[in-house]
Amino acid sequence: LIVGEEDKAIAPGLQRAQTEPLVLNSGGRMHLIANAAHLLPYEVPAELAQLLLDFASNLPPAAA
Repeated sequence: LIVGEEDKAIAPGLQRAQTEPLVLNSGGRMHLIANAAHLLPYEVPAELAQLLLDFASNLPPAAA
């Protein structure tokens, strides 16, 4: 779960209360990005890309 700290559409507090428990139960985690709101690909593309690359690099190999 990647959340912009300044998000007004889906506030970080709401994400923590409702979405984060589901993400944690499935082995995920929540990342809060400072100085970003709701449009992360436009506001912080490099930081978002790095988080996605880090996530993808930790996935198990696909079954053949």
